Amino acid sequence: MIGLLGRAGLLSEAKSLIEKMDTEPDAIIWRSLLSACLAHSDAQLAEVAGKEIIRKEPDDDGVYVLLWNMYASSNRWEEALEMRKKMWNRKVVKQPGCSWIEVDGFVHEFLVEDRTHHLRSEIYVLLEGMAKQLKMDSNISMFDENDPGDFFLDPELFI
Repeated sequence: MIGLLGRAGLLSEAKSLIEKMDTEPDAIIWRSLLSACLAHSDAQLAEVAGKEIIRKEPDDDGVYVLLWNMYASSNRWEEALEMRKKMWNRKVVKQPGCSWIEVDGFVHEFLVEDRTHHLRSEIYVLLEGMAKQLKMDSNISMFDENDPGDFFLDPELFI
């Protein structure tokens, strides 16, 4: 229910429901609220939810990073630094990012800065090609703002 209210942007209703619960809300409940608060830019309530998660699960690296990012993006550098200090003092280490992809029924796992995959050379060549294509595509505008019927290319591409 917290997730539904949160996705609908009814953050105060979600918090009120948490406060009225007969049982102590767990970290999952608070994570649902935190996620909704970040999605709807409610930094004050996100901070409350994040601190509750830290109180319940002080070794959860994700909440520290989310709060640090929230503080940093709001230029609240003292609070951001405090999050880093809490991580340091509690010896909480951010786990590397991870992605999975399934190809022909086999799941491949990729970790940030992991260079052990047996097809890494081919993967990096493909990724570099995709990055170049995206850069080229971002320089192509489909329509001139002054004449929405005209297709044109950014002249900078041909210099």
